[in-house]
Amino acid sequence: TAARELAGRAGDAWLAARALSILAYVTAEGDDPAAGLELFDAAADAFARVGDRRREALARANAGSLMLELGRVEEASVRLHAAAETSRRVGNAPTAAVATHNVGVARRLLGDLDDAEALQERAAAAAEVLRHARLASSVATERVYLALARDASAEVLVARAEEAERRATALTAAALAASALAAAVRA
Repeated sequence: TAARELAGRAGDAWLAARALSILAYVTAEGDDPAAGLELFDAAADAFARVGDRRREALARANAGSLMLELGRVEEASVRLHAAAETSRRVGNAPTAAVATHNVGVARRLLGDLDDAEALQERAAAAAEVLRHARLASSVATERVYLALARDASAEVLVARAEEAERRATALTAAALAASALAAAVRA
């Protein structure tokens, strides 16, 4: 694509990687997350080739976030987890914290509410240490979604229990009616 050609003309491999990363941001913000994902992947690979693990992890975390947006939740969870771990290893605490939060979002979407909650706790603690207000706000919002997911699960369980009770009551009533009929026949 023209974006990759432009990045390739930078002459310097790191500058080319940075150009791809900037183009990925612009493209993703321009309402083309699939193209942004492709560019973030290319940028991450380019940063890996020049040994910039910090920016590689950031680009991979951004790609994972776009995967969430595109509905590729399972893959996003795996990639965001890897980006968080790499970010921790290279000392990029802000990216590690945001990626951890996003893994939590993916885990909630996959129905693993306990894991999602634990990940949000880690992200909240990191947000406090880093004084990262935007992350703290995102974690607070995700906690609302988690509470709603738990309540929805509780509602489903209550509905199932009520249905089981109705069935049991109906079976009991039928058994009592059959018993009464048998007693009447015997009498």
